[in-house]
Amino acid sequence: MSSPILEGSSGSANEYNRALSTAYSSWSVLYDQSYALQRDPEVWEKTQRDSTIAQATSTRLQMICGREWFCEPGADDDASKEAASICDQVIRNIRGFQESRIQLASACFRGTSYAYVEGRTETQTIGDGVARQWWMPVRLRDVDDRRIRRVPEHYLDAEGRKKIRIRQQMWSVLREEYEDLSPDYLKQFVKLIYRNEESRLGSGRGILDSLYFLYWAKGQTWRLGLQGLNRWSSGMIIGKINADREGSTGRTNDAIRDELFDSLEAMRAQNILVCSTDEEVTLLESSGSGHQQVFDFIRYIDERILSLILGSVLPFGAATETGSLARATVEAETTNAIVMADRELLDEALGDLIELVWAQNWQNLVALGLGSATIPVFRTDLAVRQDPAQAVQIITALGAAGVPLKLSEIYRRTGFSAPGPDDEAFLPTPQPAAAPGMPFSQEPGQEWIQT
Repeated sequence: MSSPILEGSSGSANEYNRALSTAYSSWSVLYDQSYALQRDPEVWEKTQRDSTIAQATSTRLQMICGREWFCEPGADDDASKEAASICDQVIRNIRGFQESRIQLASACFRGTSYAYVEGRTETQTIGDGVARQWWMPVRLRDVDDRRIRRVPEHYLDAEGRKKIRIRQQMWSVLREEYEDLSPDYLKQFVKLIYRNEESRLGSGRGILDSLYFLYWAKGQTWRLGLQGLNRWSSGMIIGKINADREGSTGRTNDAIRDELFDSLEAMRAQNILVCSTDEEVTLLESSGSGHQQVFDFIRYIDERILSLILGSVLPFGAATETGSLARATVEAETTNAIVMADRELLDEALGDLIELVWAQNWQNLVALGLGSATIPVFRTDLAVRQDPAQAVQIITALGAAGVPLKLSEIYRRTGFSAPGPDDEAFLPTPQPAAAPGMPFSQEPGQEWIQT
């Protein structure tokens, strides 16, 4: 259910303030503020049936999640680096982690997304090779945001002042009722809220609200286009009757018209037209302008959909005319900027997962001598498109300038993997340095002579 707090009003400051107070004081539940969900609770499922929206949605989510991720040390000390390596190893135990991240990233469309972290205790030899009981996350189970609701609760603090807190409840499929989520249980969730504005009451603001109007307009256009398809493909038949026949035949003009209509419709199905000499029949062919207008408008809507979801049109081949390379480059940069911003939100949300792993395995970290370590940070690889040749040039230039680089990042950027202890490693042969003082000339049998 959705009930925007300012639906149908001017949205002035006074109206907003009163509506906000009413929501927290009178509503039993803080409803989702999505306009699209208010119009159609199944709008997300329906929009995914549109091929253009489904393609663009999948592309954006895949770009946000990327393929590579790692746990970045929270500090530069050895303990923090070792702790980050352990957390990375533990998290890579999660099955279907890529798909789970995609589900979480869908908050950019829906406003909010939840995932419950399932885990179990296992005997592992992590770190120093000693067998210990480690809590290992095994799955991030997607929880539809329609199962979660926020309930305002009024109470008095120690000084007798009125306060409001929000209790979160989840629908129990087994018991068929909403149940409170305790603070400890909430720690088992990874939550991502997209554009968490005050007026959205904790439901976020996804782009589904804007997408809803384009989806609705495209559906109306398709409906009108399919209705006109028969007329445009078959043309129109005009039959003329003689009004002077009404009195002589004993039938009205309406009866004659209906009889001619039925006859023409039956003969049209056989592609044969037969009429008397006093009847005139004309076939008008379609000019093609009607269906062309429909196709042009659908194409326009598709381009707006791509621009809304991906921030660009040309790099994804949706433009009907060839655009300039400069425009395609600019639009690609716009897409990258959108993806990078969404990645940061996803990485920040997955910090809840790292905090859970950190808390559940704290005793093991202390036993490994990592009690002073700083909690690591989840990072998705920042490179949207990785070009190994370009990466080599950058690495070479930075190395020549004396800039220290992480060996793990060098391997990741170039697409190679670090050799293991049992792997046969390729060792490059150092090239001799060029003699100073270029250019040079050399006479046969003589040393280098600078010219």
